[in-house]
Amino acid sequence: MRSWAISPDMGSFLIAQAQKHRPQQIVELGSGVSTLILGSIAKTWGGQVLSFEQDLHFAKITQERLDRFGLHNVQIRLAPLTDRRLLGETWKWYDLDPETIERPIDFLFIDGPPAYIQKLSRFPALPILKDKLTPSAVIILDDADRGDEKNVLSRWLKAFPQLRLLPFAPESEAGIALLHWEIEAPLPRPPRLTENPQEINYLDATF
Repeated sequence: MRSWAISPDMGSFLIAQAQKHRPQQIVELGSGVSTLILGSIAKTWGGQVLSFEQDLHFAKITQERLDRFGLHNVQIRLAPLTDRRLLGETWKWYDLDPETIERPIDFLFIDGPPAYIQKLSRFPALPILKDKLTPSAVIILDDADRGDEKNVLSRWLKAFPQLRLLPFAPESEAGIALLHWEIEAPLPRPPRLTENPQEINYLDATF
């Protein structure tokens, strides 16, 4: 289980953060043990998990375990890596259309694509998924102590002023980065009384 699995400290951290924020829609990049953890904890309050996996073999293994534990609140989507043009560069990233994610993302766990795919392999996650994030979304990046992930974080923080890196993520085997997407929710528009001049005159005459 540990060859591709998250570390135990990351598992504990995911549980703690999910319990704290109780997200309705969790999106995960890269499936595995984390999928079972997030699905199990989110099931207690009716939360949904959507996991994108590039590898058919791993997707089947994860799905078998989900079925075994009755975690029907989790959906695995096979999304092979494909070339994506982004910010003038070509990236190998999941073949997914953000518009197919039906619900806003409250909680985003980034554990893929693997580092061997290319430099900064996890950078496209925020540029591609940013418009699906809720105004106070929680973002967790695994392997945050690696050089590539440090550079990914640096580029994200420069590109997105609404992104905040929180300083109190715990020590872990590979490093954990905890981020918040901090956008003020738009205020509701006041009700429009009328745009018909005749109606305006009528309203004036009655007061």
